Amino acid sequence: MRSSIGDTDQADSSQVLLVKDEKVDVTSKNTKRIYDFEQVLDIVGSDGFYQKLLIYGFICPYSILMPILELCTVFLLSEPDHWCHVSGNETGTYTLAHWKERVLPKVIGADGHERYSQCFMYDEKSNETGDKRQMIPCNNGWEYDTTDYKRTIPTANNWVCSKSHYAAQAFTIASAGNAFGAICFGYIGDRYGRKIVLVVGTIINLIARTWSFYTTETFWLFLLTHFIDCPQFVGYWD
Repeated sequence: MRSSIGDTDQADSSQVLLVKDEKVDVTSKNTKRIYDFEQVLDIVGSDGFYQKLLIYGFICPYSILMPILELCTVFLLSEPDHWCHVSGNETGTYTLAHWKERVLPKVIGADGHERYSQCFMYDEKSNETGDKRQMIPCNNGWEYDTTDYKRTIPTANNWVCSKSHYAAQAFTIASAGNAFGAICFGYIGDRYGRKIVLVVGTIINLIARTWSFYTTETFWLFLLTHFIDCPQFVGYWD
């Protein structure tokens, strides 16, 4: 009989944790059974100095900084209104609206409304007048509307007209990087722990994001740094 009871008690103790007065005491009869890991944390303490340092000293500041670093690309890659630069009005003789009327053709925009062309101008050497004047692509660069943004990556590198797809490609690469990070860093976190994902991901993110700001003149290099940087965002939240 004792052997049977002892076997039963041993089986029960292998399935539950017996505690008394916040200390493990498997010999006492005045015990309670703990089934959930959260209950164990309540007993051993889950709000110590280390937890506070981790949450308030690292996770909270990083959680504020990370969205800023990632979502700032929405503004950095913005393409404001633009038009061909045509020399001849450096002294400001004409207002901007009057000068556009003289040197820029009107086209139907994507919204179905008429507007000044963003990629074509009238040929200065053409002797024709009116709407029969010859149109040519912008050959002197562009001017940009600085009402909302003084400077963006497309305006700094003229990612407009024939290069207007550059910004869209950057966002596409970012989405691909996020998908890669969800799979890769999710596996690494399950395999080796979340701490290594958090620390390594933070280091890679800071290096790649900073590097990307200096690679905009070389488009493929900018895409590469953008792809390396974006997986860390999803990996962090995983």
